[in-house]
Amino acid sequence: GGAWLIMLDPQTASSLDAFLSRYGVQARGDVIVDPENRLFAGDYLTMTVPGLSDRHPVSAGLKSPPLFSQACAVAFVGPPRRGIRGLEFLHTAPTSWRTPDLAVLRTGTATFVSGRDERGAIPVGVSVLVESTTGPPPQPVGRGIILGDSDFANNFFLDYLGDKDLLVNSVSWLAGEEDLLAERPQQRMPGVNQFFVSARQGRTAFLLGTVVEPALVLAVGAAIF
Repeated sequence: GGAWLIMLDPQTASSLDAFLSRYGVQARGDVIVDPENRLFAGDYLTMTVPGLSDRHPVSAGLKSPPLFSQACAVAFVGPPRRGIRGLEFLHTAPTSWRTPDLAVLRTGTATFVSGRDERGAIPVGVSVLVESTTGPPPQPVGRGIILGDSDFANNFFLDYLGDKDLLVNSVSWLAGEEDLLAERPQQRMPGVNQFFVSARQGRTAFLLGTVVEPALVLAVGAAIF
């Protein structure tokens, strides 16, 4: 009947792997890379997580994708016994991949290697419901959430995109307070409007403003001449 929230990073402790396997959850101590969905001009291993399942109240209540940094994969591989139900509710983009090469954490860059790495979408969020087998009916149900990143919850990232909502929604769901699952306003400086651009969006804006628009003007001028 209890609840637990586990936030992981690459190189998970073996004792924690054994604990999670009791509930059908596999934590892979690898690193997820997604150059297309990282913030424009931002850290190479910091990416948005756009795969939000509408089947779970925590992810369904997010209006913006969370931002993960140095994330690892977590997956629900199946119930090891009766009374356990799991759901993967957060996935990275299809352009991402996971790699066992932990040197990426040091170098900050990676190249996909076929046969070694696995392409996305990669699950990074799992919820678990555990029915008690010892208490009298009705059986109490325990709740668990496992996330493949812990950096999103620190002060630096907390107000980025959907990070705050993911953290508070997770705690509210674990406490059984589903009516508290909602979007919360981001903290803003007076007179300053924040917006976040991915690497793909930044390249598109560059091509449209620096290449396509001048080329159109040049083409129109050439036609008039």
